[in-house]
Amino acid sequence: MKGFWRVNSVVLMALALVQVWGCVPTVAPMPQFMYIEPSVTYLRDGPALNSPVLVELARGDQVEVLENPETGWIKVRAIKVNLMGWIPKDLLVAIKPAERAVAKAPEKPSLPKLYVAVKSSGLREEPSSKSKIIQELEFKKKVEKLDEDGGWVKVRDPESNVTGWMPERHLEAFMLSKPRYMGSGRRSGKPQEAEAPIPKGI
Repeated sequence: MKGFWRVNSVVLMALALVQVWGCVPTVAPMPQFMYIEPSVTYLRDGPALNSPVLVELARGDQVEVLENPETGWIKVRAIKVNLMGWIPKDLLVAIKPAERAVAKAPEKPSLPKLYVAVKSSGLREEPSSKSKIIQELEFKKKVEKLDEDGGWVKVRDPESNVTGWMPERHLEAFMLSKPRYMGSGRRSGKPQEAEAPIPKGI
């Protein structure tokens, strides 16, 4: 009978151990090769932040896992430089991360282009014919429109970067072949023919 109970005890202990082992969570093995996740990090000589830096690693660099102790650090071999060192475990991912798109600065909207439509026009400090002229602009000169105010247009000369005001009638949205006539007389430009004198004695 003693032998029987002894065998039963061994069997019960074995079953208990099996149940205990079944309750222990299994840790998934780490992949042999992993990738750097942050944009920049460092491969160090030891498993500590104060350890000397061996090399700088960038996002997407591949490493080979050599040791995985339960310390939060992993010993790896950096593939591109063939150096062994330590790196924090949470900086590694199993799938190579996609390259982050570099955000482009929004393009500056282009300003409307205008052309001087008269032989010459003064660029003035204020929208007034009494204001000081700061620059003379010749026919066909291209300028950029900035603002407008009651028949005046604020423009910028792209070459000199000078800004000022011009009469709207001195400008056109396209380049003319010849200057617009701005005089107060007839547009034909021909002098008026004098009447023939009446002969005396008629």
